[in-house]
Amino acid sequence: MGFKANLSLLRRPGEKTYTQRCRLFVGNLPADITDEDFKRLFAKYGEPGEVFINKGKGFGFIKLESRALAEIAKAELDDTPMRGRQLRVRFATHAAALSVRNLSPYVSNELLEEAFSQFGPVERAVVIVDDRGRSTGKGIVEFASKPAARKAFERCTEGVFLLTTTPRPVIVEPLEQLDDEDGLPEKLAQKNPMYQK
Repeated sequence: MGFKANLSLLRRPGEKTYTQRCRLFVGNLPADITDEDFKRLFAKYGEPGEVFINKGKGFGFIKLESRALAEIAKAELDDTPMRGRQLRVRFATHAAALSVRNLSPYVSNELLEEAFSQFGPVERAVVIVDDRGRSTGKGIVEFASKPAARKAFERCTEGVFLLTTTPRPVIVEPLEQLDDEDGLPEKLAQKNPMYQK
């Protein structure tokens, strides 16, 4: 029980809870899995915010309280056996995220979030910085819902959206989602006999 009592310590200061970044995709589920089985599997990682299972296709989604908890659950449960099947646990793609370019060097995470929150609740807004901590002029805005992201995208592509007093319109595009945190595990890599020694 000690682990459960300290779950809130795994949250970063100011981090919003139960966001899309905390949502896991679980594949290769047994066909006879119940909602209770699924919840029990994730019980030690705290109270889930969303649980969905598609029994016919053998997959489900679960949203945990924080990104850190989701990372721990993913690391511990990926590739574990359940009724003769190896579970596949991945971060679910964020369907309501936008890539933002042409940002002024004076735009901060907070200003980015404040500016885009007029379209709907923002879960996370980040200005991407270089290795010296200076803005690259690019950022990511993750909305709580697809309609809010769509509204922001349409408003920014049909008109001009300025974040500062300088006449520098931002360029907004759907975020290309690459699951770069996982990369290509050895077990899934194509085997080339030339490199097998």
